[in-house]
Amino acid sequence: MVFFSFLLNSTIGQERTYNFLHFTVKEGLASDRIAGLAKDSKGLLWISTKRGLSYFDGLRFVEVNLNYGKEAFSNNLGRISIDQKDRLWITTHNRGLLCYDPALPPDQAVKSFYAKVSNGDLIKSDLYDVLAAKSGLVYFGG
Repeated sequence: MVFFSFLLNSTIGQERTYNFLHFTVKEGLASDRIAGLAKDSKGLLWISTKRGLSYFDGLRFVEVNLNYGKEAFSNNLGRISIDQKDRLWITTHNRGLLCYDPALPPDQAVKSFYAKVSNGDLIKSDLYDVLAAKSGLVYFGG
């Protein structure tokens, strides 16, 4: 009985130690200013930054070029959400909402959407948050 009490007291008094890894542009991030994080169904960690989009596969960071097509998209990215089809929905501060589909060829992978307000007379391009719901709807605000 005394042994059990000693064992109980020694485990309660122990502190947990947490180890953190700190990643920067030196390790391959597009920027040290991270705006959003989301994990897809394949386990990739997608990172939106003020200088573009990257993903982490567990070993290295890969930067994604969003400017393959005719239209130049913003690299000043905001929040990120991933839908059931592994498409990334990303807010921007000047180009509305971007939808990036990594399964498509690079020149077809990015589409932009703008929020029309005030009976469609005003286009809102500065968005702050996004949520891709399980229902398939995408909610965003700005």
